[in-house]
Amino acid sequence: MANRDLEVFLVSSPENIFCLTGLDHQGHFAYQMLVVPDCGKMILATRAIEEVVIREQVGDLALWYGHADYEDSAAFTVDRIKDHKLDNKRIGMQKDHAFVNNFLLKGKGDGQSSKILRNSLP
Repeated sequence: MANRDLEVFLVSSPENIFCLTGLDHQGHFAYQMLVVPDCGKMILATRAIEEVVIREQVGDLALWYGHADYEDSAAFTVDRIKDHKLDNKRIGMQKDHAFVNNFLLKGKGDGQSSKILRNSLP
């Protein structure tokens, strides 16, 4: 992250989330996002129904937030980013994974993995 001048990185692939948190579950088909700041605890956003698995497998490695299935998962993630005052940081994201949707990607559309997320917020 430091090499790319990033303060926060958004990770969406189950493989990378597993490497960073140990999360290995059957919920990988649904949206999940790990927010990795350069300092402080990671933030994991998943479906609320995953709470027991997250608590058992991830524990204190990340702060966990669960969203209802009817909620917009990307908006939920952006709200958690704002809650932790990370929206004014330089944020990069893993764009090569299915769970990164247009809400998170809209903005410059320059194809670069690093961007300032607040420019993309509604």
